Amino acid sequence: MQKSVVIKYGGNAMTEPDIRKKVLAAAVKLKNKGIIPVLVHGGGPYINKALNERGRESRFLKGLRCTDKDTMEVVIQVLCGSVNKGLTAEIESLGSRAIGLSGADGGMIKAVRYSDDKELGFAGKVSSIQSDVIELALNNGYIPVISSVGYDIHGQAYNINADMVAGHIGAAVNSERVIFMTDVDGVFLDKDLPESLISELSVKKAEEMIDSGVIAGGMIPKVKSCMEALELGIKSAVIINGKKPEQLMAAALGEYAGTRFFEE
Repeated sequence: MQKSVVIKYGGNAMTEPDIRKKVLAAAVKLKNKGIIPVLVHGGGPYINKALNERGRESRFLKGLRCTDKDTMEVVIQVLCGSVNKGLTAEIESLGSRAIGLSGADGGMIKAVRYSDDKELGFAGKVSSIQSDVIELALNNGYIPVISSVGYDIHGQAYNINADMVAGHIGAAVNSERVIFMTDVDGVFLDKDLPESLISELSVKKAEEMIDSGVIAGGMIPKVKSCMEALELGIKSAVIINGKKPEQLMAAALGEYAGTRFFEE
């Protein structure tokens, strides 16, 4: 199978057109170097916008979107439709072959309900990954672009955090590393001090920083996804700034960028 790197794609790197073009161009450049990127994306801002246009409010619990039946329909329309196909078409316009996929294709992402909390509704988590379709795409030179919607054995759709999906897909296709894009340079000892960026972070130390509140807010699910990726067998998990495409190239090539996680 072709050598690959899984990239969790989101934040300003997706929503700002100029940055998006540079990031996708970097992904194409990686493919030309013999490393095919697998893009796993969410699309929270686009879902929020679509819900607002319908007079619906976005609600979150435990960092997850409360997803009732109507919200789930919007999630499918946005993630599996406009966002996924838009990214696929843009990669094609940059001269590379790409294929847009969702968890339904080939039964790729099997999901279960995240918890019994009724407020969370159809918020889900990964139960297993069927990687045949991804491997077929990689072996035929396509860049897979995968939306983070999974399905259970009854065909019920679930909205899954894209960070979680990326780690599981990385393990399923034996990628050497998973790269998580965010809007900052990585994990900091003090978020207000740029010089306090941590270039390497052990799982044990990361757990301590979460418990002490140094790692907080939206960074927690990304850090936990890095830790889970390592548990699943990924050799390297990295958080980078998606607004700096050069960090993507560096991290994908195994060079220092952002915060790299490791197990002691």
